[in-house]
Amino acid sequence: MLPRPYLFPEAKRFHVQRRRTGGRPQRAKWRSICYAAEEKGRLGYTKEAADIVRAGLNDYPGSYKLMVFLTTYLSIYAGELQGDERKQLLTEVISLAEKILAGSAEDAFRHNAIVTLCRCYPEFGKAAEAEKLAQSMPNWYQTRQVLLTRIYRGDKQYKAKRDQITLLIGDAVRLLQRLDTEMDSGAQALTNDEIILANKKALTLLDVLFEDGDYGEYITEMGDICRNLFDAYASAHKMDEGLEYLEKAADIAAALDRSFDEHAKHSSLLYRGDEYGGFAFSNTENFSLSLLKHLKQKPYYDSLIGSERGRYFVRQLEQYAANR
Repeated sequence: MLPRPYLFPEAKRFHVQRRRTGGRPQRAKWRSICYAAEEKGRLGYTKEAADIVRAGLNDYPGSYKLMVFLTTYLSIYAGELQGDERKQLLTEVISLAEKILAGSAEDAFRHNAIVTLCRCYPEFGKAAEAEKLAQSMPNWYQTRQVLLTRIYRGDKQYKAKRDQITLLIGDAVRLLQRLDTEMDSGAQALTNDEIILANKKALTLLDVLFEDGDYGEYITEMGDICRNLFDAYASAHKMDEGLEYLEKAADIAAALDRSFDEHAKHSSLLYRGDEYGGFAFSNTENFSLSLLKHLKQKPYYDSLIGSERGRYFVRQLEQYAANR
């Protein structure tokens, strides 16, 4: 899987405030903890970021802000683990989130804790508890994005409408990639051909967002979709048909690893004038290394490198594969 920006929008709104009993030295130290953790986390060193925040909690044991940061980094790092090590880490995440929910009066922290628990509880046989928490949250029509489109006027209203559209389509792109689900009967919801169709629909939606082809940071989504399509074709023993998508995924990975101008500006209608923006990664692998490792773990890998064209794409990825 290509590395992708992990989403932690609340972190941008957690402004550091001076402790009532502290003063500037304490505030400066608190800021340095957050800054150091964010710098590590942005580059995919989530374990190191978590260690920084955990150490900070020794000095600020009642800081719900630090607890939120720690649950975020630990959750991301847990995605790289399996078995007992993963369970142990998620147990710590759940404990922190439950503490936030029980003690914090700030909505942003409580909502983040609920999201965390909804993700973690099912792994511990607590799907009913997760559903109850999810049902306690507002529905879509009561969210910030919807309400602001009705409150604002002028420039702000236009931007709010635009942001709501891009959020909806962006979520649809990601959901289409994960549409195949195990049903109650044990059967998969989609056939292999339907998985291909769902991912092609996701590609179409990206072109709805970016009619000028100025995908910016969303180019990682296109890389993921092309990888998914190649997987689906290879699983159906139609590797030759899927190689065009592997070519696109490899080209995207190489281009991103060579250079990416996060300050370039969009020209497409819904993003016009906005800068592309950068990435915050969930691991330390660059795009080429991540895709290469994904391919090597697949049963079709021997067949892939058995063809001249397949070997060419693998060599291309090997040329740029590295840790950041």
